[in-house]
Amino acid sequence: MKPTLLIATALAMGLSWAADPLVALPESVYKLDLSKADGIAILSGGRIKPLLVAATEGIQEIRSRSGITSELGPMRSWFSLAIYGDTLAKQKIIFCAYKPLRHEIGLDPAGQFASFDELSANRALQNLTETADAKDRQKLRLTALEKAARETARRLEKFAEARSGSNWRLLTGPAGREGLWRLPQEIPVEEIATNPALIERTESVRQLLVSFSRGDQAGFDSAAKTLSTNEILTDSLSGLGEGQFLRTRPSHVRAELLLVHLRPFRFAWILLMLTFLAAWMAQSASKTSPDVSRRLTIGAATGSILALALLITGFALRVYVSGRAPVTNMYETTLWVGFGAMLFGLPIALIYRSRLVLAAVAAAGWVVFVLADNLPTVLDPSIKPLVPVLRNNFWLTLHVLTVTISYAAFLVAMAIGNLGLVQVFRKNAELQKTLAHYAYRAMQLGVLLLTSGIILGGIWADYSWGRFWGWDPKETWSLIADLGYLIVLHSRFSGWIRTFGTLMGSVLAFFGVVMAWYGVNFILASGLHSYGFSEGGAAAMAVFVVVQGSFAVICAAKFRQGSVKKP
Repeated sequence: MKPTLLIATALAMGLSWAADPLVALPESVYKLDLSKADGIAILSGGRIKPLLVAATEGIQEIRSRSGITSELGPMRSWFSLAIYGDTLAKQKIIFCAYKPLRHEIGLDPAGQFASFDELSANRALQNLTETADAKDRQKLRLTALEKAARETARRLEKFAEARSGSNWRLLTGPAGREGLWRLPQEIPVEEIATNPALIERTESVRQLLVSFSRGDQAGFDSAAKTLSTNEILTDSLSGLGEGQFLRTRPSHVRAELLLVHLRPFRFAWILLMLTFLAAWMAQSASKTSPDVSRRLTIGAATGSILALALLITGFALRVYVSGRAPVTNMYETTLWVGFGAMLFGLPIALIYRSRLVLAAVAAAGWVVFVLADNLPTVLDPSIKPLVPVLRNNFWLTLHVLTVTISYAAFLVAMAIGNLGLVQVFRKNAELQKTLAHYAYRAMQLGVLLLTSGIILGGIWADYSWGRFWGWDPKETWSLIADLGYLIVLHSRFSGWIRTFGTLMGSVLAFFGVVMAWYGVNFILASGLHSYGFSEGGAAAMAVFVVVQGSFAVICAAKFRQGSVKKP
């Protein structure tokens, strides 16, 4: 197995295994079964979703993981914050791991957590946050320390909201404004008095929380059953101000709950990992044990097909829940690129009956889905309402899907290119030539899609912003990436480069994709494409660039030594 793949997986998964903080709560908290409350519909983050999803996202924003501890989990943590908020405010559960920030505000630099009470009273943190807010208003770039301070302050706000129960919006709005869901205490007495269903639901909310605090399983289940019937949901779209609409059909809540429980993207990367191992071992055993190799090949093919089926299922559920193409944030585009890599790579492996191509494609998909599944603070998996410019499903689907699927073709080319570069150590010129052909075809497909996506984006920009092209950073780097691959393809077509040059080009040109896809959103963070901006992951991306670049240099040096003759 390639050491770099092992390292990437271990690093990504290791991020989710940070030590749990010490939390002291009543024993009854750990004994209750909360599963019957998972499907309660709640307004959170601007849309209707299952309570389990709201709890997971809420704890994620505070803890950077899906539970205060692995034992508590999201639902138990969410209920505990509402009932035992004062107790938890004194315990170190808020994620604050940036060492320079901890040093600056007087915390132990070796720690990862801090309590709400100590952070909310920390004057140094308040000063840094105020400075960051002031610079934001002036549109000035923040330092890493200021970004970390603002992120910590945001976690404090989320803790305070969860502690006060101000996010338990379980009751619909008044007649004509049903989309404005409310807290029980926000409903006028006269409205409750004239609406029996509202009385029952309000009482059920109270019973749900009281039963949790008392450890009353029967009372909790009864209240959860009443609230989970979702009779308040309509079989239509419910408005929520400024022309934005929320899907409120009961089937959407059930579909999202199924997506959470099924975890298709997690099981897909597990299958892809096994596919990679099987395909790699099948290739290694092809000459010494043909029968074993054949069985492993069948297993690898089966694993890849099952992974693809899981991915299709996951995307179908996510699209049904959100009502839009799955490419509106970095998490979704990462999933889409991984899916596209499988969609393009598997036919190539099948057509050419290549176990090595199957291994390369599975490895690429494996790494992509591992990162998406284990870096929630960098790649936010939550489904959020769209900014106005993206509320056009026609252009969103045409432009963004086309551009991101082109990245998938380039990812396949890069994976095959790396596999071809390895052959300089194996002295297999014939296989290297074959892999260069595969990479060349994948790059052709990618260029066709990216060029089409850029043109479609220009048309959408003219429709939305009144100009076809404006040298926005996203536009500029997409063009640079496209030109990088065009140079490789033209050089190959003209005979300026041959087998090794094509393979090297397929690897190095992917750096342009990395910059257009990740760098503009996470590093430059400027331009009209601000809806895609985020923070984090710079270290992981730097590791990729250094490792990939170093590997390319080593292979180039080996090639220059004449280990493999130019075909």
